[in-house]
Amino acid sequence: MRGSRKFALTGPLTVNDPEGIQVILNFMNYLWSGGREPARIYLQRTSLPVILTMAANGTYAKAMQSCEEMESLAEHMVEQWDRSANMDW
Repeated sequence: MRGSRKFALTGPLTVNDPEGIQVILNFMNYLWSGGREPARIYLQRTSLPVILTMAANGTYAKAMQSCEEMESLAEHMVEQWDRSANMDW
């Protein structure tokens, strides 16, 4: 049977394992639920970097208190990022 199966790293990917896909979806729902939900806003809805000084000074901890707090921080940071990108040198 050597050579009877084709393998490629390109082309359409078809996964026909509904149980496996459901396990992954359940994990993703668990990962981004509860106290971790605000982190999803910053990490997946923006393309912003994680800034270590904001972790050290408690900015992220404050924003993790609620989705509304994180939305506010994310919006502020996106505005700052855009403003710095639009500077004329």
